Amino acid sequence: MKILKVTAQGMLQVGDTPILVYKLEDGTLAVAQPAIIRYLTGGATTANRHQLKLSKLGHYLSTKMLDRTEVAIEAGVKLIRLFTAEEWLELCSGILKAEADGKLGKKWCSAPGKVQVLLLLFARHGISKTMEKAIKVKPATNDTSFEQHLIRLLNYKC
Repeated sequence: MKILKVTAQGMLQVGDTPILVYKLEDGTLAVAQPAIIRYLTGGATTANRHQLKLSKLGHYLSTKMLDRTEVAIEAGVKLIRLFTAEEWLELCSGILKAEADGKLGKKWCSAPGKVQVLLLLFARHGISKTMEKAIKVKPATNDTSFEQHLIRLLNYKC
């Protein structure tokens, strides 16, 4: 297990539920495993990676996610194990696949609806950041002058 320090943290508001997001000293973005699983299951369980691996849901998650070295932070006298952003998305994907196959357990029955809300939230923020990056990397100019129009026409090759 890698124990890292938190350099910044923020609150991600998902409906009525706030979820703490951490930025770690190595630049990794992460969220607390117990908090995410409690949110997805409506408080029914706080499964760890080992329990996820043994559950029906484990068949829909990559072994890399379930067996990799965990990232954690120190909070007072205890450690909080974290999911990275990629692992969080993989968990969401696994839940939707398990639900499609009818293999989602009773404790996870509220998870598919919550996953859809999360994915919509991720998509909304992801597309805007992608668009901002495109504007910064390749800024476009809007040449509408008559001279610019003539130059484009004259440079046109048949």
